[in-house]
Amino acid sequence: MLPVNNMDFILNFSDPITYCSAGKAEEIPRYSFTGIKRQNYTIHQAGKLNTIGVSFFSAGLHPFLKIPLSEFTNRTVELDVVIGRFNSTLDGIIGTTGSVEQQIEMLEAYFLRLISRDHVPTDEIFRLINTFNSNIHNLDVGTFCEQYGINQRKAERIFSRYIGITPKFFKRLDRFQGVLNRILNEKYDDFTSMAYENDYYDQSHFIKDFKSFTGVSPSRFMKEKSSMRQALKY
Repeated sequence: MLPVNNMDFILNFSDPITYCSAGKAEEIPRYSFTGIKRQNYTIHQAGKLNTIGVSFFSAGLHPFLKIPLSEFTNRTVELDVVIGRFNSTLDGIIGTTGSVEQQIEMLEAYFLRLISRDHVPTDEIFRLINTFNSNIHNLDVGTFCEQYGINQRKAERIFSRYIGITPKFFKRLDRFQGVLNRILNEKYDDFTSMAYENDYYDQSHFIKDFKSFTGVSPSRFMKEKSSMRQALKY
């Protein structure tokens, strides 16, 4: 799993799931969520698979947890710890419904009841995040804040509370995702052009940033992607 700028609830109704990162293994709780990761990790699961994931937009999780999301960066947390009686409520929902469609319908109704209107980002905050996201490829953080008319420290506090990371790291993640999509979907191995087209200082900067997220160089990633496609072909 590679870093992304949104978060998920993982609801596991089957055999245990283990996350492995930097040589450490962690069996995650049955019902959990993981804050934004700064590096890749591997998921291991053997046996029966029955898992539901609930994905949130970048600023969409805060009204459910009501806690600054920076507290959860690089952490996997049991949902019962931050949402009281979550486990018993979810067990009741799953135990009284049959089909997956019915489960999802009841889960959605339950999640909507969890939302705290007092913790929903204001229109001003939504505009800031959306405008930043729209201009993320054209401006650095300092220039954006100057043009938007907001103090950079205030912007960092908003991102830290509602998303869990700084605007600068959010921009890094977005840039990485753009590069990754091109590598996965196109026959593209001109890393010098890719570096400049995606606002990296040079090829060395691009390779270093890519490796920090994936654990491997772009060229090795391309080879592994090719091998994986060959395996799928046969």
